[in-house]
Amino acid sequence: MKAKQIKMYSFGRSCIKDGIISSENIEDKIVTLTESFLTMALACYKETELEDGQLIDEIIKVLLPNTEEEAKNEWDTGLSFNDQIYFAWFSTPNGMKQESFAGKCETFFIREDFVTFATEFENLISLGKFKEIEASKAEICINKDVLSRLSLSVSNCHMAGDMPDFIVLPQPTFHIIKDYKTIEKFTEQVEDKKGKIKDQVNYKLEDYHFDDDIDVFDGGDIIFGIPRGTRTTNPIVQSNNQDFATLNTLFSFSQGSSYTTCP
Repeated sequence: MKAKQIKMYSFGRSCIKDGIISSENIEDKIVTLTESFLTMALACYKETELEDGQLIDEIIKVLLPNTEEEAKNEWDTGLSFNDQIYFAWFSTPNGMKQESFAGKCETFFIREDFVTFATEFENLISLGKFKEIEASKAEICINKDVLSRLSLSVSNCHMAGDMPDFIVLPQPTFHIIKDYKTIEKFTEQVEDKKGKIKDQVNYKLEDYHFDDDIDVFDGGDIIFGIPRGTRTTNPIVQSNNQDFATLNTLFSFSQGSSYTTCP
């Protein structure tokens, strides 16, 4: 079964002025994305089904300004498009690499009346972890703990349909004791060429003693059996020779998926 292609607006800096998005050739600002868990969830939230080639306007892509102050202002206040307000949501690692002479960091914006969907979606894909992180106020690695899940949600995917029986085993651990050298970032005050004091980021080596358990197979897959001859609507596993499959899950931060035929 061929994956659906979903269309979405994508705007560069030439289309944005004074917080308003506009374009004389709006059709040229449409990009096509392969169906993803995000688009499937959006359709479920709207209690509808997205058709192949359908244009959605609840979520758009926007290239942020190339200055930090302007980008932060746009992120906080949002943008207006078709008389609707859109707020910045997230950017993927690939989107962060996008850059032009006037902007950088391609970001997903969500329409004001669908902000509740964004909250529910984040809670779904993180199994409540995002709320725990926000409540704890603890320092985190934003790419690993948050963006990895959101990024995986916009990767193309297929609905597996009826899942076969599988078992979940405890994660094996290994105790390790080791001394490391780590690089720690700190801020110091220095005097610039004009004699003014300013903050400057610097780095230093620190001794780090590790004495704890680690996951033996960090990032491992779920492995489940597929009875020979099983009928499935998933084109990836639709094979009479498929006995086992491994699946990297969204909920364990693993990215991508692989399917293996065993003799």
